[in-house]
Amino acid sequence: MKNTFLIGLIFLSISCKGQDEKQNRFTIENFDEQILIYQPVKNELNKNSYADGLRFLEETKKRIIKNNKIDISDYWNILTVFNNLKESNENIDIAFEKFLNTEDSCEYLVSFEEFFDKYTLYIESKMTKELKICNNSVQIKNTKKINVKEYSITNGLDENLVKLIERIGILDQKDRYNEKIQNKLDIKNQKKIDSLYSKYQIYIGKTLVGNELKSVMWQVIQHSNLTYMEKYLPIVNTAVKENELGESALKYLIDRIYSGKYNYQIFGSQGSIKMADELIRNQVKSKYKIK
Repeated sequence: MKNTFLIGLIFLSISCKGQDEKQNRFTIENFDEQILIYQPVKNELNKNSYADGLRFLEETKKRIIKNNKIDISDYWNILTVFNNLKESNENIDIAFEKFLNTEDSCEYLVSFEEFFDKYTLYIESKMTKELKICNNSVQIKNTKKINVKEYSITNGLDENLVKLIERIGILDQKDRYNEKIQNKLDIKNQKKIDSLYSKYQIYIGKTLVGNELKSVMWQVIQHSNLTYMEKYLPIVNTAVKENELGESALKYLIDRIYSGKYNYQIFGSQGSIKMADELIRNQVKSKYKIK
């Protein structure tokens, strides 16, 4: 009887291990489905970041289920989860490929370049390598250069405002490899955004500059200092509620502010920076009406 019981335990252990391995075995084809049943394994490598990674993973799963689809922000979040959980390079490669195969992946890499060093060296090197390709790609060139006149007429927009915002967007990305030069450009852009907000008294988003340029003001804000970000946080929050900007932009800005002030984040967009405890996260979500 004792031997039978031991055999049963061994069989159960092998079965559970096999089930875990099956759940965590990704391919390009099954990734979107498998991530919803993915159960990370706690080990010596990830024991300090496991709880944060698990919370962020569950939030990402809920978002995917709610939207009934997986989008670029979800792939980015999954990369962050894999980073925190010290996932295998094999799984990281698959998640990164899924991210790259999504429209606007280059824009994400350009916008978030300054945070690459918050990831493991393996992920950072992959991001840096791909960013160099992006900077010479048609994707980036096309987003930086639009036919302002045609775009303005087609969307019923003020051509002068569109031209100005497009120029601000170009300068925002002009010299990210040269911090000294880019800092000067960022300050100039911040003054221009201040002037535009003073004139229009609303976020310069989809209504004023269309879908292609709705994120430019946000990019300038998130490339600024803590005081400037806090100043415009309520304006960005209102813009999101009025569908002028996507909710992921608000979450990212909140994480930028909280990581700068308190050295923890709410939504998990800031790489390896620790997550706030559940009480604080729920308070922030309630304050900004984010589910």
